Amino acid sequence: MTIIDRKKSKEYYKNHPRFIYNLDETSKKSAIGNKAQNLRFLQKKNFNIPLTYVCNFEAFDLYRRRSINLISNLKQELKFYIEDEKSYSIRSSANIEDQSFKSFAGQFQTILNRKGIEDISESIIKVWKSHEDVKPQTYSKMFSQNPNQIKMGVIIQEMVNPQFSGVIFTRNPLTGLDEVIIESVDGLGENLVQVGVTPERWVYKWGDWIEKPHAASNKEKIIDQIVQESIKITKKYGVPVDLEWAFDGDNIYPVFQHVGGKAMAQGMHTDIFDNAGFLYCQAKAEISFGIAAPLARRHYNFPG
Repeated sequence: MTIIDRKKSKEYYKNHPRFIYNLDETSKKSAIGNKAQNLRFLQKKNFNIPLTYVCNFEAFDLYRRRSINLISNLKQELKFYIEDEKSYSIRSSANIEDQSFKSFAGQFQTILNRKGIEDISESIIKVWKSHEDVKPQTYSKMFSQNPNQIKMGVIIQEMVNPQFSGVIFTRNPLTGLDEVIIESVDGLGENLVQVGVTPERWVYKWGDWIEKPHAASNKEKIIDQIVQESIKITKKYGVPVDLEWAFDGDNIYPVFQHVGGKAMAQGMHTDIFDNAGFLYCQAKAEISFGIAAPLARRHYNFPG
C-alpha cells in the first residue's frame, strides 16, 4: 500500500467497516479461518510466504444476509491493496478447514491468476458461494455440522512463477515412519497428476538421503533447503506437517497446508484422503500431488 493509499484508507475506514487486512495486521483472535492462521504462523516465525491479504468472516456473514453495500465496499477496499499488473490466487479459509483431525481439503473453490479489482471481487464471491455446493451429508458425516455453521474467510495472495514445485511431508503419511518425503515437478505443480508424468521423489531420513532421483543433482541444494526449512516448521509447530512449496529461482515459498498431528504420526490414511496436498500459487490448481495422487484420484475423482 502506498503512502497515498494509506491516507485514503485511513479516511475511508472512519466511516466504513473494514473487511480486508494485510496478513501481518491480524492476530490469533482474528476471524480469518484456519488456512490464514496457518499462513500467519509461518509469517510470524519468519518463513518466506508471498504477500498475503485476507478477507474476514464478517464479510461472508454480510454476503449471506445479502447486504446491499457489501460488494461496493469490498471493491473500494481492494483498491487500497491490489496492484493491477500483478496476479493473485483467491482461496477459502473456513473455520472447518485445516483442522488437526480433518483438513476438509478440496471442498471449497480456489481461483488462480486473477487480475484487477473486478476479477478479484468476483472470485471472492465465487469462493463464498462454493460453500453452497458442498452436500449437506458431507458436513454431517465429517463434522456433525450444517452449512449454516460455516464461517468463510478468503485469502488473496500474490502468485509466484515457479521453476519447480511440489509437496513435502515431514513424516511418511502412509506408514508413519520418521522420514521426510518430498516430491517435485518442473514448473506448474498440476503436472504431478497428469497421466504419464512421474514426479522426482526424495526421501530424507536421519540426516541422509535414502532415495533421490539420479538426474536431479542441479536441484539437490534447493531440495535440501526445503527439507531443512520444513523440519524447522515441524519443530516450531510441535507435530508433523505437510507443506506445499514453490521455488521461483530466487526464493522458496512454503504454503502451510495441514498439521498432521496424531493421525499422521501413526501413519493413518485419513489425513491423506482429506488432504492430498494443495499449492495455492501459480504452481498448481486445487489438485493432488504425487505421493497422494493414487488415493486422491479415487477420493476426488481426478482423471488418471
